[in-house]
Amino acid sequence: MIPELGYCTSRLLSCTTAVTALTLILISATPSPAQVVAPADRLCDNAYEDCRATILQMIRNEKAGIDVSYWFMTDWRYSSEIIKRWKAGVPVRILLDLRSDSLYPAAVTIRESFIDAGIPIRYKFTSGINHWKMMLYRGQSAVHFSAANFANGSYSPSEAGGEYFKYVDEAIYFTTDEKVVQTFMNKYDDLWTNTTHYHNLANISGPLTRTYPTYSENDLDPELNFPPDEDYHDRLIAQMKNETQRIDVVMFRITSAKPTDEMIRRVKAGVPVRLITDRRQYRNTKYFWHSYNVDRMYLAGIPIKWKDSGTEQDMHQKSVVLHGVDMGIFGSSNWTSSSSSIQREHNYFTRKTWFVDWLKEQFLRKWNNTRANGTAVTPAQYVNYTPGLPDTPVNSSPANGAVGIASSVTLKWEGGWWAHKYDIYFGTTNPPPLIAQNFMPGSATAGVSSNKESFNPCAPPAPFVSACPAGLAPGKTYLWRVRGKTMIGDGGGPLNAPARSIAGSIWTFTTTASAPVPPSGASRIVADAYVRGGQYANTNYGNGTELVIKYSTDAAYLRESYMRLDISAVKTGQTVRLRLFGKLSDTRVSSVTAAIVPVATDGWTETAVTWNNRPAVGPGTWPTVTVSGTTAKWYEINITSQVQALRAAGTNSVAIAIKGAADTLPYVTFSARETANAPQLVVTP
Repeated sequence: MIPELGYCTSRLLSCTTAVTALTLILISATPSPAQVVAPADRLCDNAYEDCRATILQMIRNEKAGIDVSYWFMTDWRYSSEIIKRWKAGVPVRILLDLRSDSLYPAAVTIRESFIDAGIPIRYKFTSGINHWKMMLYRGQSAVHFSAANFANGSYSPSEAGGEYFKYVDEAIYFTTDEKVVQTFMNKYDDLWTNTTHYHNLANISGPLTRTYPTYSENDLDPELNFPPDEDYHDRLIAQMKNETQRIDVVMFRITSAKPTDEMIRRVKAGVPVRLITDRRQYRNTKYFWHSYNVDRMYLAGIPIKWKDSGTEQDMHQKSVVLHGVDMGIFGSSNWTSSSSSIQREHNYFTRKTWFVDWLKEQFLRKWNNTRANGTAVTPAQYVNYTPGLPDTPVNSSPANGAVGIASSVTLKWEGGWWAHKYDIYFGTTNPPPLIAQNFMPGSATAGVSSNKESFNPCAPPAPFVSACPAGLAPGKTYLWRVRGKTMIGDGGGPLNAPARSIAGSIWTFTTTASAPVPPSGASRIVADAYVRGGQYANTNYGNGTELVIKYSTDAAYLRESYMRLDISAVKTGQTVRLRLFGKLSDTRVSSVTAAIVPVATDGWTETAVTWNNRPAVGPGTWPTVTVSGTTAKWYEINITSQVQALRAAGTNSVAIAIKGAADTLPYVTFSARETANAPQLVVTP
């Protein structure tokens, strides 16, 4: 085995030069001058180095066994060489994930080629993807791992353009460090024999067995971190807390607030911090919270650069340099909660001096747009981050120009993408005054969602103060407006960030001239409320202006509405109809059917009923109601036979539930008793 290059730590000779020298020695010692041999311990920068060539040669050189793990593989060059080794009698094992298929169809073709060749494969089936990207070479006692997927451009610059052209920014760690290799051997065997999170996919018969010796703790490298067995964020933040000199971060995706919070704390403690991230993640609707975290760091004074998106090649690397504690943190985990706690990942918290120095030099090359030889990269690969604007808020309810609004109202709007907080303007003057600044609804309504952002100006959440403590005045026209804001919001901060906000139009509604009068006589609706599942299962909505109905297989989206009807005045031979004023929340389907079912009359009240204490469903079959369109209108449901049967039995009061009959995207809303278009129980001869 070739010893680790100690002189890589010297400031007079860069690690890149040392690695080049070692590679030349290795190449000259082999029969073929074109052969590439893995160095004992090195990092490879695919911006200008062909790391793929090293991997392909390592595959060709292997005689004892190859273990592979990946999220997706779309570059046939790897699969072709692996299959050749398998056909030559070299054992191969593969761990992968089937959930990448819809994103990377070429991965299916390559997986099928492995299966057809007879190579044994297992896949992760539980929550959290198999995000391991590594190959382990049994005979060479070597391993390489990184954040890079096995795709063209992830391990070398594009063949067409050469260095610094159309490449997915990565760094790849090759090593024959005994403890690192043994730790990967141990972990691979653990996963290969794991039946809790992995299933057999193909070409496996008989019991699952370990291949490598079972190494003791003393034989393993404590600098390695393997989520989800060990939490990545907890270890990262514990190290960041100790940093007093400088932090440099290269991170593809940032949707977790935990590392961001610690970065901001370090800045406030006087520690210089810099961030390089990916430009396309910033406006990726699938990762809505990336912009939230990046904007927060920028407002706190952290200089940020991102890779120019002109070539549409990601800045995909994940690394952190802690200059004071002299540590490099490198691996596959993004700054996401899933990468820390449920995905299969590998990370290296190392104090190897040459490793840390290499990451420091690479960060400066990226930040300053310089090549390894010191010349400029043109055009520049990394440019200054530019904070973006949010979408314009759109009215949801009450509809602009609505009339007949009762003494209380919940303002609802669609905030769109990239707004994380809002200023609310509300009152009877034009323009309406600001009543709440930097209101943050939370994750339930984030992005574009069927759950709209909402705010009750008369009963706002803390710490906001009511703008109408005595309720809305009758016969008044109210104006309201919403300004959507990114986390930069009004701007300022150490870097003098520009304001990033967009105001919606001014909308109006008019209250009813007097309080709604309940229907006369004894035949009336005396209570109504809706209940909501998931995290709101203990919340009461009895004072709301809506009755909401939605069925879903996800408990977080369940809504049901309840009513108590006074039927004591219904006479034999009379017709009884329930009238409801309602609509659909959106047009993703043309209609939604809701079922009416009887429930226990007693034991619940309008102001106390919740999802968790809602009344039990009683016997009997009642009609359904089918709601269509997003324009509210009256719906009549004939419940004569049900009510007459109850009256014949001497019943004076009945309670009903209105429930969704099938899983749908839109939900149904009916006006509640608190509105001008309150539900009606109509009794006619």
